[in-house]
Amino acid sequence: MQIESTHPRYCPEHSLPEHAYQPGIDSASVRPPEREYDDGWNAEASTLCNSLGFRFGVDLFNNQFYWEAHEAWERLWLRARPESAARHVLQGLIQSAAAMLKAQGGQWHSFERLLPKASKKFTKAELSEDRGQLGWAPSPFLALVQQFGKRRGEALRPCIVLMLPAANR
Repeated sequence: MQIESTHPRYCPEHSLPEHAYQPGIDSASVRPPEREYDDGWNAEASTLCNSLGFRFGVDLFNNQFYWEAHEAWERLWLRARPESAARHVLQGLIQSAAAMLKAQGGQWHSFERLLPKASKKFTKAELSEDRGQLGWAPSPFLALVQQFGKRRGEALRPCIVLMLPAANR
């Protein structure tokens, strides 16, 4: 089931999946095939927001495809330089996606266990010397996720908003 979204798409050239995969609920046969989002992102020379894989992960997250967002970001995380701001923020996003997946299944204890881990990674990213390479500040997003958790899903579902030049949209 595709969810109607009012969020802007940051990578419209990639279509969203037809079904959001839920580990432990869906059988392996329902799991979407792994997609390669290698857009040649150079972790040394380009901001994270310039990566199509990163932006597609944002589209997936904003449309409640949390497992798929995790998968898209994990490929970038594996390529990011150790202890870089990009690596920390990607790990924080991966943990946030996992937390939202748990919340979707009503597993609030797991959500609460994952969120502080994401918060620590976002803090490390924002304190890193190379934080300018992010092109995105995680603090406002983290506040939305925390509010969502405090209200047990009764708050607005958190989304990621990127401020991209028109040429990059």
